[in-house]
Amino acid sequence: MDERLARIEREIAELISRKALDGERIKQVEGQPTALAYRGVYTAGKTYQRGHFATWGGFLWHANKVTTAKRGDGSGDWTLAW
Repeated sequence: MDERLARIEREIAELISRKALDGERIKQVEGQPTALAYRGVYTAGKTYQRGHFATWGGFLWHANKVTTAKRGDGSGDWTLAW
């Protein structure tokens, strides 16, 4: 009986651990952009979220993080996408 109870306790602990890992994976996936988030022509001073795209001067720019920085200023906030 003790052996059976120990096995059940191990299985419960494993399930709890898996649930915690799954919760972390869900947080990671939910934090990812899900589609092309085009925000139109770049507007100075506007806040862009990570994953947003904006055009400027005929080029498409990708926001690498939440930013109000100018695209192409060398800060690394933006990447020239096309």
